[in-house]
Amino acid sequence: MLVLPSDFHQMRARLWLLILAMAVLAAAWMRAAGLALDAASTLTPALSCAGLELLATFYSTRRLEPRFAVSLSSLAQVIAFSACAALLSYAVAATGGPLWDGTFRAIDQSLGLDWLAYLHSFNDHPWIGFALSLAYQSLMTQLIVVVIVLGLGGHLRAVPEFVLAFMLAGLTTIV
Repeated sequence: MLVLPSDFHQMRARLWLLILAMAVLAAAWMRAAGLALDAASTLTPALSCAGLELLATFYSTRRLEPRFAVSLSSLAQVIAFSACAALLSYAVAATGGPLWDGTFRAIDQSLGLDWLAYLHSFNDHPWIGFALSLAYQSLMTQLIVVVIVLGLGGHLRAVPEFVLAFMLAGLTTIV
């Protein structure tokens, strides 16, 4: 029988604290950027996360189903982080700052990459651009599938590690 990792509740709390810190950072940055949040738009993700966490608590305390508990809590964390990351990315973009285009172009050139040639290739073969667009648009679905497959597959330690890696990658990308 599969059991919850002994530090499940501690790992869970740490990830939620990281998400809370991200939410506070996003709110502060939005305020500094002069952006306002439509509170009604937060209702769906907030209720979804609360419902998932309630179920995770049920499956970690009342009806011990570790796979469900870890999967549900991790799904809530992915949703909450994604919502906060979206807000933070808008706030960061709204505050301006130096553009990195020249730096990225120099890095591309040093690696032998030519984005203009890629653009022409995609324009000449629109199905490639369409396929890549579908892949990009499926990011959230991919995240959900990974969390569910890892969790229900019994890889209970790997799920919060994956969520943490996703959060760190998201923060790195925004910065």
